[in-house]
Amino acid sequence: MKKILSFLFAILLMAGIASADGIGAGSTGFPNEYRTVYNNSSGTLDAGDLVIWDIGSSTGDDDAYVTTTTTADTFLVAGVVVSDILDGQTGTILTKGIIDIDLGAAHSIGGANALLCSDGTTAGGVDVCSSTTSDADAIGYSVAAAGASTVKAYVFGR
Repeated sequence: MKKILSFLFAILLMAGIASADGIGAGSTGFPNEYRTVYNNSSGTLDAGDLVIWDIGSSTGDDDAYVTTTTTADTFLVAGVVVSDILDGQTGTILTKGIIDIDLGAAHSIGGANALLCSDGTTAGGVDVCSSTTSDADAIGYSVAAAGASTVKAYVFGR
C-alpha cells in the first residue's frame, strides 16, 4: 500500500511542475512569470530584447506573435526575451519579474528606480520614459545602475 501511495504522490508532484507558461523562481528567489511566444520579427530575437505584441499579424488563434519596435513608450510591451528565439520559432519571454534588459542607444538610466519604457531608436531596447505622463506605458523600473549595454530591471507584467 505504501508503494502505491508513494507512486501517486510522485505523480502529483510531477503534475505540479510549472511549464514555460507559468511562474518560476528567478535567481533572486523572486517569482518570475513566463510565456511562450512566436517570433514574427523577421530576425533573431536576442536574450534581453524587449518585445511587443505583433497585433497586426494576429490571426485570432492565440498564437502570441511578438516582434521588436522603435516606438518610444509603447503600451504593447509583451515582455523580455529569456534566451535567443530564431525567426519563425517559438521561445520564452519573461512577462513579470527581474531580468537584464538591453539598453537603447542613448540610454540615460542613472541608477535604481528609473521608470523604464521602450526606446525610440533601438529595437528591443529600453530607456527612461520620456515624461511623467507616460507612467501607464512603463514596462518596469531599474533595480540597479545600468551597465554598458544592459540594465537589471523589474518588469511589472500586464
